[in-house]
This record gives sequence, C-alpha cells and structure tokens, in this order.
Amino acid sequence: MLKELFNKRYNALFLKGLNDGMIVPFKNLPELYEEMSNTYINAFPVSMHIKYLRPVLPPGMCYDRSLYMFFSMKDSILVRGDLKMLEYNVDKESAGHGWVERGEYVYDPTYLCRFDKKLYYKMNKISNVTKTSMEEYLNLNNNRKFYENLKSKTIDDFKPNGRYRHETLDLFLIKGIADNSKDKQFKNDVYAYLNEIEYDSISKDLEERNSKILKQKN
Repeated sequence: MLKELFNKRYNALFLKGLNDGMIVPFKNLPELYEEMSNTYINAFPVSMHIKYLRPVLPPGMCYDRSLYMFFSMKDSILVRGDLKMLEYNVDKESAGHGWVERGEYVYDPTYLCRFDKKLYYKMNKISNVTKTSMEEYLNLNNNRKFYENLKSKTIDDFKPNGRYRHETLDLFLIKGIADNSKDKQFKNDVYAYLNEIEYDSISKDLEERNSKILKQKN
C-alpha cells in the first residue's frame, strides 16, 4: 500500500516537474554534453559515456557515471544517498544512488535529466546523504595526481603517436556495441570519433610497437 501511494506521488511529481520545466532532459541541454566532451575515460568522451552507454551497463553503475560527470563538470558536487524510490521498488540494500549537484540543480546519470534540487529531494525522500567537493576529493589518497593526469588528456593523445594511444584498445567494445545498436545517432557519433582518432590504424600501431619491443630485447 505504501509503495503504491509512493509511486503514484512520485509519478505525479515527475510529470508536473517536466511540464513546469523543473525537470529538463539532458538532450535539451546541449551545452552540458559539450562541457562533458573534453574529459575522457578509457579514451572515450564522458559526454558519450553518459549519453549512450547507460542502457548497456549493469545496475549500480550510477556511482561510476556520476563520478565521470563530476570530473567533467566545473564547480560540481559529487553526491551519494539512499532513495526511497529504490528502497520501495528494488530493496533496501539497493537504495544507494549517485548523482551530481551544481547550484540549485541535480544532474542524474540514470534518468539523464537535470532536476530542480528541492523537487528531486522531495520526490525521492533521500536519506544518508554524503557530499564531496572537488577539493575534498583531491585531498583523498592520491586522487590529485590521478585527476590532474585525467584532465591533461586531449583527443590528440588518442591519435597515432599520441601519449595514450594504447588506451584506445578498449574501444573495440564500444565499437561492437555501436555496431549492434539500432540508434543511428549513436553509431554516427561513435564512428565520427573513431575516425577522428584514426582508430582503424590501431592494428598497424600495435604491430610497430611489438616490432620495436622485439628489437629492443634482441
């Protein structure tokens, strides 16, 4: 009974939020994707991680996806908390969720929407919240070195002779996902990126590197 009442209330608030402009899909915020396009995780732009890969990732990846957004969104806050919606509809142990906040907005990596912060907390009845600023994150362990290295990467680093060309080896998985996707825009964007970094020459690059390694050993 409580679950049914909660879900009805949740759905009503969600629809009202959309109609009132308090909830905005990321697809209507091109400047957000543009901002995320200059940070790379595993040689792939964060913008495309967020925009396209959610449907193919297993449950629970909201923590990773929100971390990617945190890395790429200036002045954002990384947030973790328990959502009553997940507690009711999955289970209490799976109620944990990850998102990003900036100013008066919540950016949810699962819904792919920007929410008015007050509405988001009201809808989800959030508890056990922890918030981490960038400075707090950088002061943990060796995070500063990791982050500075991450942010130093540009698309040129993934092109032939680039510093991190080896990281493009992981892109064969994303290429395979795109090949089997019915989303034409996804395919077009992935192939445009692969063409820009000259991904098709990766086999030749590997042969040359292996040849150099063998020569050095001999």
